[in-house]
This record gives sequence, structure tokens and C-alpha cells, in this order.
Amino acid sequence: MIGGMAQPPQDPMTSPHPRHLVATYLVALCLAVVVVYGPLSRYFFAQDDFVLIAKAAYSPVAAVTDFFESRPDHFRPLTKGAYFALTYRLFGMHATAYHLLSLLLHLFNVVMTWRVLRRLGVGELAALSATSLFALSVAYFHVLAWISCAQQLVGLALMLVSLEFGLRAMAEGTTRARWISVAAYAAALGSAEQTLMTPAILLLYAIIRPGGPGTQIPVRRAVSATVEHWALFTVYALLVVLWKTIPDSGTYRFESGINVIVNITTYVGWSFDYLMALPQKMTVADLTFSGKHVFFVALVAWHLVRGRWRAVLFGLGTFGLTILPTLFLVQHQFYLHTYISALGMTYLVALALGDVFAIPRVRSGEIQYSILGIALIALAVLSFQAVRRNEHATLPQSEGYRRSFVIRRAMVARNTWESMARARNLGEGGHRVVMVYGRSSDLDRAGWNNQTVIEAMGKGALLALLYDRPG
Repeated sequence: MIGGMAQPPQDPMTSPHPRHLVATYLVALCLAVVVVYGPLSRYFFAQDDFVLIAKAAYSPVAAVTDFFESRPDHFRPLTKGAYFALTYRLFGMHATAYHLLSLLLHLFNVVMTWRVLRRLGVGELAALSATSLFALSVAYFHVLAWISCAQQLVGLALMLVSLEFGLRAMAEGTTRARWISVAAYAAALGSAEQTLMTPAILLLYAIIRPGGPGTQIPVRRAVSATVEHWALFTVYALLVVLWKTIPDSGTYRFESGINVIVNITTYVGWSFDYLMALPQKMTVADLTFSGKHVFFVALVAWHLVRGRWRAVLFGLGTFGLTILPTLFLVQHQFYLHTYISALGMTYLVALALGDVFAIPRVRSGEIQYSILGIALIALAVLSFQAVRRNEHATLPQSEGYRRSFVIRRAMVARNTWESMARARNLGEGGHRVVMVYGRSSDLDRAGWNNQTVIEAMGKGALLALLYDRPG
């Protein structure tokens, strides 16, 4: 109260910094992402890519409608069906175009992450710096290296749009923003199951009220603004649980046991693996604690000491609600599952970085943007080096697994594709594929190579596309 009158609420999107500085930094950040991840566009398709493209090429309608059949499976008709049906007709078998589209989607997610952080009441510089960590995190290497990860890219993009307009609808009561949020959420549900709890995140924000001045939203208005979201949630839940049913066998089977604890521990650590070092045979969840877990505990403790228990609940709640569908998996734990869940941890990191910019000695706008610029350059250099390591590094000689499994299999697939294409053009065979391994004494490695080639080729889908013979 000043002079007996309450101060008007502050718009969380209002920035005290000149717009051209903010825009310049965002452009620089996007250019850094292109420099770091752009070289991945030279790799070919790998394993699941061929399966999805072949289905989209020869059965585009079935590529979408098959997801509505009554059998345990993911429900991703938009990203594993319609997305590839469209992109195949646009790009054919030119892998670079698919990779560039993935890069554009990631850039969109970078800008939207910054906007949502600002909508949540995070300060401008803190939002920019935390968004940089998300944008250049090498933990998302496979999301950008593997074309099949379109579900993560598209799913997050739609969830962020739904959150941005949902928060706006709850704060301002605007009908247009509300329906844009609903439409984005509906599309997100058909893209990736990790977006399911988007309306819960919106309600959580209104109930916990973690933001600063001007970000409080009446719970009644929040409930009213998310009625359609919850209706879609109910339809989706009935479709997946009662019609498709939860997988209880196979590689995507669900179990409720120690695997849940192992998964949550692993995913928390991976969320802060900004400079992850590959290659690995396979990313496997375990209960190992590391410096990343220490950082996480310190981050939460810092906010609690600062009295931000509401922010901690919201950040961890957002992370937990989005990572939830992956916690019951017994197999297929990958870094890429933390991509859609990044917002919750990024929010907590942003608030901590805001405390750094609030230090009296760095409150000058000139000093703040100098620090921000230097930090961006340093992060871009470190990320560039880490991505290149993940392209070229090799595990111990006894193991012999070169590069990340996606990059490795993309290289195998390209070599196979080009060799067979040359043979076909020369009229040499083309109807049989014979695999020959030179050292019969090393049968274990021969078996591994055999499996790698078969997986790299999409278990035959590469051949269907090369010879234009479906099935």
C-alpha cells in the first residue's frame, strides 16, 4: 500500500529491458543452436525412421487410424502417423530436410519456453539464461539426431502453446486464448502421452500461486478456463485405459515396483546433464547418485531457504506430471524422455539464476547483458564440443561400440542404402541381402553387428522403400 492505495498488478510479460536487446539475445541463442546441432542434419535415417516412413508411404491412412485399434500401444497418430505421411510427400527420402525440420521445431520450443517462463512470472534475464541451458543441453542430443523423435519435438511445442494461451486465458478471461489452448492440447494428446497432464499444470499454477506480482489467478476462473481440457483428458484416458489398454508385455510394458523409484531417480539426474557424454550402448536407468543429484538437492534447498516453497511445489509438480507416463516403463529409458519434462526443472533453475542477476554489483543492465553474452558463448562452445564428442567418440576398444547408437545406425543405413542402390542401378542382384562377417572366431561381435544392421535398416523397411515394394 502506498498512500492508502494498492499498486496495480504488474504484467508478468512486461520487461524492464529494451526489446531490441531481448530480441538480439534470442536471435543469438537460435544461431548458437544452429551451429551446435546443425551438423547433425548430414546423417541418414535410422531404424524407426524407415518403419514410420514406409507405413506413411504405402498406407498413409492406416498410419493414422491404426493407433485407434484396440491393442496395447502408444497413442501417437499425429507424430508417428500424420507427421510422416506429410513429410514423406514433401521430402521423400532426403534425410537432411527432416533433420532441418526437427531443428526448426526445437528452435520454436526454445522461444516458447522463454515465453512460458515469462508468463510464469520469471524475470527477463533469468528466463533468457535458463532457456539457453534448455536450448543447448546435450541431454537432448538424440531428440535432434533421431528423426523419429518428432513426437518429443511436436509434443512439447503443442504443450507449450497450450500452456501459454491457457495461462493467458486464466489471467485475462479471453475466449480466443482459451480455445487456442484447448486446440493445442487436443493435438498434443495425439502427439505424445507426456503432454496428458497439461490441464493439471494449469490448475496447479492457479492453486499454488508460485509467481510474483500480477501472476495470481483465481482458482474458480482457472477451473472454468480448463473445463474443455479436462473433457479431452477424460476421453483420452478412456480411450487409452479401457480401449487400447496399458501394455503388460513387450518392450514397453508397464510395471509398478522398484522400477518407478529407479526411473524417477534417473530422470532427475538426466534433467541436469547439460553436457552429457556419449557414446553409450544404451541409456539405462539405475539408482546411482551423482553430482547432478547433489545439484538438484542444493537447488531445491536454496529455494526453500528463500521461502519459495510454492515455486518448488510447482516446478517439481510440473516435472512429475510430465515425466509420469514414463516412470512405469521397465525398458526403453532414454534421455529423450526428459525433453517434454524440461519445463519444470528449467523453471527452478531460472528462479535461481534470477537471484544471481539480483546481486547489487551486477544490477547494471550493461553488466547483466555482458554476463549473459559471455555465458552464452561459453555454453555454446562447450555444447558444440560435447555434440562433436557424441558424434565421433568411441567406447573402450574391447567393446567397440562407436558413436551413439542412433548415429552409428544411421551411418550403417546410409552405407547399406548407397551400396544396394549402386548394385540395383548396375543390374546386379538386388533381390537378396547377404551379410558376411570376416572373422568367424569373433561370433559375439558378428552377432552384434548383424543385429545392428538389421535394426539400422528398420527390420526390412529400408528395403521396401529402396525397391518400392511395400511389405
